[in-house]
Amino acid sequence: LVAVSGSNVDGRYARLQSGGTLVLAGLAGDKVELRVGDGGEVIADKVRLEGSGSGGIVLTGGKNPGTLVTGEIEITPEAHGSSGLVFDGGQLFLNKSGNVFTGFKAGDVRFDAGGGTIYTARKNNLIDFELQGTGGLTKTGYGTLELTAANTYSGTTRIMGGTLLANNTTGSATGSGDIVLVYGGTLGGNGFVSGNVLNGGTVAPGNSPGTLHIGGNFQQNGLGTLAMEIDSTGARDLLLVDGTASLAGVLRVSSDEPLEFGERHMLLKAKEGISGIFSSVYFGENVGARARFTTTGNNLTMLVAPETYSQLATNANERALAGVLDTWITSDNGDTRTVAENLDLLSADEYRGVFNVLSPSLFAAGLATSIEQSQGQMMALNQHLNSRRLRPAVPNDAENPWEAWAISTGAYSPGSMSSLAGEDYSAGNFIAGIERRVVPGVTAGLFNSYGDSEGDFAGSSEIEEERFTLGAHATAQYGGSYANTALGFGILEMDVKRSIAFGNLSRKARSSTDGTEFFAMLSGGHDFRQGNWIFGPSAGLQYSKVRYDDVKENGAGALDLVVSNPEDDSLRSQIGGRVAYLHKANERLTLIPEARVFWQHDFLRDNETLDAAMEQGLGLGFQHQVADSDGDSVFTGIGLGFQTDFGFYGNVSYDLEFGREGDVNQTLSVGADWKF
Repeated sequence: LVAVSGSNVDGRYARLQSGGTLVLAGLAGDKVELRVGDGGEVIADKVRLEGSGSGGIVLTGGKNPGTLVTGEIEITPEAHGSSGLVFDGGQLFLNKSGNVFTGFKAGDVRFDAGGGTIYTARKNNLIDFELQGTGGLTKTGYGTLELTAANTYSGTTRIMGGTLLANNTTGSATGSGDIVLVYGGTLGGNGFVSGNVLNGGTVAPGNSPGTLHIGGNFQQNGLGTLAMEIDSTGARDLLLVDGTASLAGVLRVSSDEPLEFGERHMLLKAKEGISGIFSSVYFGENVGARARFTTTGNNLTMLVAPETYSQLATNANERALAGVLDTWITSDNGDTRTVAENLDLLSADEYRGVFNVLSPSLFAAGLATSIEQSQGQMMALNQHLNSRRLRPAVPNDAENPWEAWAISTGAYSPGSMSSLAGEDYSAGNFIAGIERRVVPGVTAGLFNSYGDSEGDFAGSSEIEEERFTLGAHATAQYGGSYANTALGFGILEMDVKRSIAFGNLSRKARSSTDGTEFFAMLSGGHDFRQGNWIFGPSAGLQYSKVRYDDVKENGAGALDLVVSNPEDDSLRSQIGGRVAYLHKANERLTLIPEARVFWQHDFLRDNETLDAAMEQGLGLGFQHQVADSDGDSVFTGIGLGFQTDFGFYGNVSYDLEFGREGDVNQTLSVGADWKF
């Protein structure tokens, strides 16, 4: 027996040091044992157990543990069956990398009741044979200790520093006891560990990446970290738990490429349920990322989401809306949480479309179409008044000062009437009036109208509008010069169905809002006559203003909007001219083909502001700037009129407007006049 333990009179602990190989050899019946304890220390480059009489190495505790410092321990074949290496409170300090146990087999290392400590000094060490005993293993030092065998020791495994890799394929790498990690200690690997794991250090499944299987419960306290890796191929770490998983502390996610928003990764499966959640998540290089966790069954899935929605906004409108949505990220319950969870499912490229769907842009489109209907009606009225000067005189004209008239128009735009992308717009309008010649050259009258329109937008959103108007008009002519005027008001109704679909969310927000309209028109020109030809310049101004009551949506939960008194106005000029030809088909019928073209400019189509709030007006308010539309367009048209000798006039015309929003707006009109 060689015992290295205790201290001398100077207080120094006993030390046995060899610069080469320390050999423990004995013959049969002649046992040689190295026992190190009570602060004793043995230092050797290598220790070899040989001969059938080798009693092995026993590392015991005491006031201070006994320590063996070496880079390799070898056991020869004939020494198997001896004590091998026994831990009973002592520690082994490994100062070289690799498999430092040469020739060892199952049972050659045993942990007795006092357990043992293995210190790896910034080295990577491997134990590939079975560790036995009733005691436990404590891992210290900054290095890595890899266990690949099915170990059967029954004590607690404590990881106090460095990394313990469980890379076994059968059994449990850490025996049957529990595993306790403290700060600075890491458990990793692709193997199986039985017992419960209490993590106050770091659990990092896999070997970049991989799966770690825990046979008991997993409990991570506030000091613990779960470190998960995800690579660019989609492979990721996974923690499998046969018992329960109780979560707290930190989740640290690393990846070889930045993770994309909307990515989902299952990180943990616990057969008996998951409780708690991480207090913080770190994404490394993924600046601006945030994690949202969902538990489906017993699976914990991490969703990669933006830290804020505002960081993905690209203009003032998106930033204003996203600022409201940002406050929903931390919602604990209710519909705002549901909305935020579905927003987090989106990829970065999808947010702009969703911002548009959630914004009041559809009501801005409704205002724009109301303005276009009003302006279109005044164009039709102006054409009616101008057509009077193209008609030849009929018998008894002076005796018939009254005239009843009607115009029916249909408008269609396959692109956008409202500047909102994805719209197909159609509208119909019917105007009826009566007028009387007041004095020669001056006629005045009244008219009313009914119109409706429909805008179909991408995603099944719709705007339907109805309008009833009443107005007065007059026209005067002196020689070849003329002037027209009209003004009136109307009542409006706008029904909006806003389709909202993103993530797993699909909703319809509906609203019905009343409004008013005011319009006025002034135009004039001069006709030149050359034979049967009539031509000349003309110009005009048309003003429209529409205003709606508060819009109040329902049907979409927290996404229902309230928009306060949306309104818009337009002052549109026309400068252009027309040319017509009088063709007398017979004594009773004259045909009048006509062509006209105008350049139009809108002076008031600047940015309007909509004041809106979500949650049916109970949420934070925000402003939406209506896009400044193109103020210039070209209006051109052709028509064919016919005048009978008994006072009936009819016409049909086709008009095109292009350039305002890059799309062509088409209008077909049919009119009729009757003098009496």
